[in-house]
Amino acid sequence: VSGGQPSFNESTSISIINGRRIDNHKIEINYVWELTPTRPGEIVIPSLEVNVGGDTYKSEAMRVRVTPAE
Repeated sequence: VSGGQPSFNESTSISIINGRRIDNHKIEINYVWELTPTRPGEIVIPSLEVNVGGDTYKSEAMRVRVTPAE
């Protein structure tokens, strides 16, 4: 496994709808890992959990079937 370094993206938008101003501010933090299997078979990538501003977010576990190179 390699990677796991965060990349950040931040955006702000302002809309005026029916004379009313709406401000949106969005922050994204993305993590990317590169997996290199060492043998064929099924692997399970476990769920990941992060805490942001007091809220907890959890991904689903993922099953991956690794086949031999052709």
